[in-house]
Parts: sequence; structure tokens; C-alpha cells
Amino acid sequence: MNVNRMDNGKSDLDSVKLRTVDKIYGKYLDFIILPDKTIISPHVPKQELTHLSGIKKFQIIQKDFSKIIIKIEKDIDYQEHIEKEILKRLDKVFHHQIVCSIEYDQQLSIKTTNKFKCIQSDVAQNFLSDNPIKF
Repeated sequence: MNVNRMDNGKSDLDSVKLRTVDKIYGKYLDFIILPDKTIISPHVPKQELTHLSGIKKFQIIQKDFSKIIIKIEKDIDYQEHIEKEILKRLDKVFHHQIVCSIEYDQQLSIKTTNKFKCIQSDVAQNFLSDNPIKF
């Protein structure tokens, strides 16, 4: 059997039957889902805020399609212009479809006991589940 033939895109494995995965059960990643149903990877907004100076810890929470709350624990070098920068960056990431608001929480680090979810989307959990609620 020659499986290394590259000339015509075919191989001698046509008779081999492979099982495929029908469904994967487990934890959903917390994607952000926009009102137009575009799915944004949680890594995108996370990357936008991770390297901003003045932020000790943050959490992005999506409770519905059109609103996101950003919880910020300020670091010692936080400056007021950082709030505008956060909102500008996330507005671009979310394609100008979601209203973001910032809440300051100086206890965010203390409240963390186990694994901290810096992106939390109740919308994605519901949207990607087996029995989603219609929004």
C-alpha cells in the first residue's frame, strides 16, 4: 500500500473506515456572541486588555447580546485615560455592536478563590448549549 502518493491527491486508503466524533461534551469556551450572531474568541478581548498598564485584574461579563460589563481592579499606575482606551479597544473588537460599561472593583483579586474566568459569557453558554433559550 502506497500512502505517500502526492501526485493526484488520492491514496489507497479509500477502503478504510474511520469513526468520527458526533458531539463533544464538556466546558464551553466563553465566546462573546454579538447581536448579529458573530462569535468572538475570548482570546481577542483578553489580549486587548492584558497588556494595558494600570490594570491589576479585569473581568469581562456578557449577560445579554447587547451589553458587556468590564470589571477592573486598578493597579497603582492606573490613569483616567485608560478607561477611554479600554472602551475604544473593546468597541472595535465587538464591531461597534455592544455597549460596554466599566465597573471598578478593588476586591477582584481577593474574591478569586479557584480558577478565575476573565471572560464570562452567559450568552455563549446558552447559545452553544443543547437546548438554547431563544433570545
